[in-house]
Amino acid sequence: MAQNTVCADAAVEAQPRTDFHVQIDERLKARVEALASRISVDMNELVEHLVKRWVERTDPEEPDVTLHEVLIARQEDNGVKAALRGDVVPHEEAVATFDERLVQSPSSRERPRWS
Repeated sequence: MAQNTVCADAAVEAQPRTDFHVQIDERLKARVEALASRISVDMNELVEHLVKRWVERTDPEEPDVTLHEVLIARQEDNGVKAALRGDVVPHEEAVATFDERLVQSPSSRERPRWS
C-alpha cells in the first residue's frame, strides 16, 4: 500500500503544474490586443489629454483652466464616450445641449470652484 502512495505522489509530481493566473493574464492580454487593434488613437494626443486631466485633478485649488475650457473638455469627453459606445449624438443636438450648459453656468470666465 505504501508503494502505491509513493507511485501516486510521483505521478502527481510528474504532471506539469498549471498556473491559472498566467492563463487568465494571457487571455486578457489577447483581448486587449484585439480591442486595441480596432482603435486608432494618436498617442501624443492621448498622452497630452491624460496629463492635462491629471493636472486638473491634482491641483484643484488653482486650476489652469477656465470654466469654459472645462465645459469644452467635458463635451469632447462625452462625444468620445458616445462614439465608442456607438450612440453618436447629431452635431446640432450636441451644440444645443452645450449651449444650454453654458447659459446655466455662472460666467464662462469664472474659474471652477472645486470642493
